[in-house]
Amino acid sequence: MLKVLPDVLYSQEEDGEIAIEWSPFKEQLTMLTFIDLNHLYPQMKQFATDLVAQMQSTSHPNLLNLTETVYIIDQIQTIVFKTESPDHISGWKQFCKSEFGTKTLLSQFRQLTSAIAHLNSCGIIHRDVHPTRLHIANGILKFNMIGLPYNFKKLLKRQNFSGHVNYSAPEFITDQ
Repeated sequence: MLKVLPDVLYSQEEDGEIAIEWSPFKEQLTMLTFIDLNHLYPQMKQFATDLVAQMQSTSHPNLLNLTETVYIIDQIQTIVFKTESPDHISGWKQFCKSEFGTKTLLSQFRQLTSAIAHLNSCGIIHRDVHPTRLHIANGILKFNMIGLPYNFKKLLKRQNFSGHVNYSAPEFITDQ
């Protein structure tokens, strides 16, 4: 029997929400990200399901991996992602503002580049890499491919570029 904790971490009308679920059988927390697809054009809904299929095929120690099959609920046009829960889930905004020493930063950078290289080897070029997508789980840096429901939907808006200009590669900025 799964119990959903009462606190919803993020909720925005027309985007979706993020909640935490406790599984007594696995004795772990799971993060649930619900993404509302009702306001997307039909071709973008198909692109979203294709992107989900690609994400399901990836597994890496430095990715916030999907723990179970992702559900696409047709009746309410919602995708539900289940991932492992980061250690600092209730304070993720504060984590993004934390200061780290040089050794920690280099270690985290190495872990992030390993995750991104793995995604690239799977044919995925993630277009929205920035600090709010980084989490720590059991002392290991994890890159969250999904992010907030709003961020996932941004990935669907344009196929050539999305994300934050401040965190973009120069070739993306000059190619537009």
